[in-house]
Amino acid sequence: GFSEEELSAKPYTYFLHPDELKKSITEYDDIIASNRKANNFINRFRTKNGDYKWIAWSSSKSFNDENNSFAYGRNITEMKELQTLFQETARLAEIGSWEYDIFAHKKPIYLSTVVKEILELETDITVSLEYLLGFTHKDDRKKTKKSFHDLIYQGENFDIEFQIITPNNNLKWVRCIGKVQNNDLNKKNKILGSIQNITKQKNIELELAKKNIHLSSITNITTELMRTTNWYESLYTSFSITGETIDVDRIYFFEMDKNPENKEKTCSQKLEWTKNNIEPQINNPDLQNIPVKEISEFFEQLPDGKMIYGITRNLPTGNLKTLMESQDIKSFLIYPVFTNNDLAGFIGFDDCNNERNWSESEISFLTNISYNLSSSLQRATDNLELEKSLKEKNTILESVDDAFISLDTNWIVNYWNKKAEEVIGIPREKIIGKYFWGAFPNLKNSIYEKTIKEAFENQKSINFQKFFEEL
Repeated sequence: GFSEEELSAKPYTYFLHPDELKKSITEYDDIIASNRKANNFINRFRTKNGDYKWIAWSSSKSFNDENNSFAYGRNITEMKELQTLFQETARLAEIGSWEYDIFAHKKPIYLSTVVKEILELETDITVSLEYLLGFTHKDDRKKTKKSFHDLIYQGENFDIEFQIITPNNNLKWVRCIGKVQNNDLNKKNKILGSIQNITKQKNIELELAKKNIHLSSITNITTELMRTTNWYESLYTSFSITGETIDVDRIYFFEMDKNPENKEKTCSQKLEWTKNNIEPQINNPDLQNIPVKEISEFFEQLPDGKMIYGITRNLPTGNLKTLMESQDIKSFLIYPVFTNNDLAGFIGFDDCNNERNWSESEISFLTNISYNLSSSLQRATDNLELEKSLKEKNTILESVDDAFISLDTNWIVNYWNKKAEEVIGIPREKIIGKYFWGAFPNLKNSIYEKTIKEAFENQKSINFQKFFEEL
């Protein structure tokens, strides 16, 4: 926007962007001193309205006795803005480029700034292809090396995902694309591609897959517990499914011992599942009749329904830490189990190889499993109490010297005691489950039917006497 007179009245440095001043003066002095041409030297010049434009300069060599030269500039502002937009987009998408000359093995691989940021490398560092592949996680290293080998020697393009470990020991997932670039003779001379940080996307994908596995395991365990007739057998099966799903080393159930009220509370391990390479503790005498007061810091939290988890190394010195260390437990997670609102025991999950920080999905899964196991134990306890009650009732009904029969609301016989067999002369196996009025059609429209139905409808006892001729 400046006129020719305005441009001529000021030195060229007046129009330069402050950030470009030093390098532009250096470039100008070097061109004059070495009598060379400028070739697409880029800097920013100020316009009359205060904006700056990117100019790519080329020049002639100096000539005549005054060392004059001429230069011409090309406005590349739009291209630079697009380039900046692309770089920002790439940075936001965390995707960068790489390039490698396959005939210059000692030459470092080119890595863009974004790739170096992903790898957590200094921006001025240079690395070899071998060094780059060294970032690959051991589980993916074989696959990654083969992909680059086949790209270099067989020209096979690839698009793969793998894990890397950065110099700062951070685990990341990346997507790497590799392609061959041919020269003018249609022969490959370079390989190039991109690396994108996909850690967030991959973690979401893996977390979703993990939740699907967890849901499947919960379904299998719930089904097992619903159809069980032996709670302890189903508990072991549930432990096995859980252990394989969540990749823990040991799962166990401790039960509160049934001691007299005047005796101190103790607990004992009743059931255990372990991985093949983990030493079982089910026969460890130290885990039987453990006085609660000796590990009070642990037990005080259980009655409140709180789960307990942590790393053994971080526990305060005491009986609990000693007990954990004696079993080679690195980290643990424990849930209380209740029956009839009383603490019945607890279920524990151990990692004996790693100081594990339990994830939210793992805690959610194990909470669900523990809840189902507690509910199953409550059902088993209720069934035992019901069986005991029925047994006591049957003992009483079988001992009375009167015939006793029971009908449901559909007039189906569901109980027939021994005295009824003697008095009426029909064995219980031939009458239980039968329609009462069908078994005794001669009682229809009699005082028996009228009185029994009245008792049913009014839900009250009625006493009456009647000669039963058939007997």
